[in-house]
Amino acid sequence: MSSFEPQVDATTEPESQLKRKSSDIGWEWGWLVDPNDKNQVKCLFCGHESTGGMHRFKQHLGHVGSVVTKCKKSLVGSSDSVSKLGPMDTFARRIDPKANQAKARRQQNINEALWKERTHQVQQYVARWVYTHGIPFHACDSDEFKEMVEAISRFGPGFQPPSQHHYRETLLEEEHARTKSLLQDHEDEKNKYGCSVMTDAWTYMKMRSIMNICAHTTAGTSFIKSKEMSNVSHTSIGNLPRFKKRIDQAKSFTIFVYGHHRSLTCMRSFTLKIDIIRPGVTRFATAYLTLQSMMEKKDALRKMVVNSKWYDLPDVKSKKGKEATTMVLSIPFCKGVSLCLKVFEPLVKLLRLVDGDVKPSMGFLYGELINAKKAIKEAFGNVEIKYKEVMSIIEKKNER
Repeated sequence: MSSFEPQVDATTEPESQLKRKSSDIGWEWGWLVDPNDKNQVKCLFCGHESTGGMHRFKQHLGHVGSVVTKCKKSLVGSSDSVSKLGPMDTFARRIDPKANQAKARRQQNINEALWKERTHQVQQYVARWVYTHGIPFHACDSDEFKEMVEAISRFGPGFQPPSQHHYRETLLEEEHARTKSLLQDHEDEKNKYGCSVMTDAWTYMKMRSIMNICAHTTAGTSFIKSKEMSNVSHTSIGNLPRFKKRIDQAKSFTIFVYGHHRSLTCMRSFTLKIDIIRPGVTRFATAYLTLQSMMEKKDALRKMVVNSKWYDLPDVKSKKGKEATTMVLSIPFCKGVSLCLKVFEPLVKLLRLVDGDVKPSMGFLYGELINAKKAIKEAFGNVEIKYKEVMSIIEKKNER
């Protein structure tokens, strides 16, 4: 480009109205051709007339674009200056940092409020479902419940829950297959190296004994089954006619005595305030301990039923009261209870050994079982026809 100034003498200088009063930098090198036509601008360098207004004239002067004729005589400074807008502050207002922080804080508060409201609504729906159908509260702390909630939230709107048919059939079969696949490693370890059988037993308020049976291997511990142990083998023996009759008689006596406060007070006055009912870990143990307690207090109970304090009670004159009196004085009852204790005692000792937590019992269990069988045979005078039923029940339970 050439580097000379535009030459305009005083005789040819346009009138003042040909130069607009504007802050646009383009008017330093261009004037209007006609004061009434603001779109025609004349270049002071080359004399070219632009018909597109100041915008098209600055493209001519700054060599911008390809639709206008470029000025061949414009200065470098002039062509650069018309291409630049200037500092940003000239065209935009200064940003107030405090205003932005307040806006961001206000937006954040709105989002938090909406999030809390939506979260509370979802929690209300979940709580209503829990209360309506009696779902235990601790079930909501399980990992499965949290995984379910997360999966539903990821699915988004429109999720349809499974039908009852899917719960009963398809999904149940799939979950059963999944559980079996998870336990396959445990089965492989048991077949290869063996396992340790672990039991966990407890008794709840209804005096029922529950036992969980688990198998422990190098792959971990797996649950096998849960069994109600209150009547296992021992109650089967207790259901034999010779034993069941005496147990039922003792039960009816204790129900009568403890069912009336006058008879209970009278009994305690003769037994020195000691009860005859002694609860045990299982119903079998409770029956054994109660029979044992009645035999220990046999003399005191006989003195009671022949005493005037007992006969003067209105309840004793009833049918159940007379049966209770006859039972205490019955010699066959005492002999039958004595036989029950001789047969049950070895089994109770075995039960205490298995249920004890002081020391491991597995190493002693087999030997104690042999001793229990021997003691039971001696209780029947080693007469096979008498102890055969009891032995068959024990052997049958052991095979399981």
